[in-house]
Amino acid sequence: MKIMEKNWGNPAPTGFAAFAMITGMLGLNFAGYLPHENFAAFFALSIAGGAAQIISGIIDLKRGEDFAGNLLLTMGCLFFLAPGLTILLTAMKLTTPVPILGYLFIMLGIFLALYIIPMVRAPWFVFTMGPIGAIGLFEIGLIDLGYVGLKPIGAITMAYLCFWALYMVAHNVALPAGINIPLGKPLTVAQPKSSLEQPVAAR
Repeated sequence: MKIMEKNWGNPAPTGFAAFAMITGMLGLNFAGYLPHENFAAFFALSIAGGAAQIISGIIDLKRGEDFAGNLLLTMGCLFFLAPGLTILLTAMKLTTPVPILGYLFIMLGIFLALYIIPMVRAPWFVFTMGPIGAIGLFEIGLIDLGYVGLKPIGAITMAYLCFWALYMVAHNVALPAGINIPLGKPLTVAQPKSSLEQPVAAR
């Protein structure tokens, strides 16, 4: 007798909670509320949050959610590998990883900006994460490269992204209970296919 594979549940609350934790810590750091002696704990939180996003992304891909799965995997790998690489290189006293991390965050900002294209069909609240998240990654990269004057702006950006992620956690937690926490209307509605794209009916 063949055992039927159980359906995978929605990993969105876990992925968004991890994203909220990371952006919240980044916001506190840029605002100057994270003491230097506690900075090592930030790396541990980033690794844990990145791992949670990677797992959530894999589950989303298993469920056929290409967009969410790939996005979570991309962001998860960033936060998982970048802090781990920082700790490794710093502990071995091989080199300073700051320039590499700065360029990496800027590159991830470019990747996230590309995800804005399909987000135009998402509810407007979901869409805001695209441009604001891309700007936030650029800000992190520039701050790592020495533009410390951007820290106040970075703190505000991270605070919004943390709020965004917590709201998305609430939305996805409420769905199984039949409670709708609104996300707004889509910016654009999918257009119907033209007659040229419709399959020809069999005669």
